Amino acid sequence: MKYTAKDGWRENKIKQRQVANAIKNKLPEDVNLSLVMEVLKNQNEY
Repeated sequence: MKYTAKDGWRENKIKQRQVANAIKNKLPEDVNLSLVMEVLKNQNEY
């Protein structure tokens, strides 16, 4: 996440997709990616 998320990724659909793909490659298939993305969007650190 730290290395993939570019500035302004929360407002940009393409950047969001890049972050989601990076996360999807690291997590097991049964994880709800949309839920993970919602949590990340609401975190101030990223």
